[in-house]
Amino acid sequence: MSVIFLMKCLFTLFVATVVWVYWRYYGPQNFLWMSDIGLFMTLGAVWLESPLLISICICSFLLVELAWNLDFLVELISGRSMFGLAHYMFQPRHALFLRLLSLFHVLLPVIWLWLTILWGYELQAFMCAVPLIWITFIATYLCTDHELNINWVFMPLLYHWKRISLHAWLILLLLGYPLLVCFPTHIIFARLF
Repeated sequence: MSVIFLMKCLFTLFVATVVWVYWRYYGPQNFLWMSDIGLFMTLGAVWLESPLLISICICSFLLVELAWNLDFLVELISGRSMFGLAHYMFQPRHALFLRLLSLFHVLLPVIWLWLTILWGYELQAFMCAVPLIWITFIATYLCTDHELNINWVFMPLLYHWKRISLHAWLILLLLGYPLLVCFPTHIIFARLF
């Protein structure tokens, strides 16, 4: 058995464990988080050996994952959260096993960068990332509880922002995320690779 095949099997086992545990503890809504979508896409990319899927993950989710990692590291060192993205990792009300599984956030950027170095960056990633982001935000808006604030779609409601409606916020996310997150990442990786 090759080392690559063994790695694919171990990663599949890990993702299957995450799915089983998260479904049980958090329910299916949890899988609309961008990080979870990135995890599933990575599994597909690893098995298909698809540079396009990895490039879409880089373009769509890398900055969010790096922000999560920075937030986690800062709170680990200082005890204070920068963005609130990884704050749950330090809450004892969340079982230790759940928090340990959540460390996949640390691995995803490493896997994406490693596979991008091996396979290269596909230029059509941005054109694929935009509809993926739009579908993710709209599905999150339509299918999740506002208290969970998955992918930040319910910010005005949770923080009592009076000057912006939920619909206007969703439109801002649909336009702003591809322009401010996906496009700059795409430009950087297109030039690097």
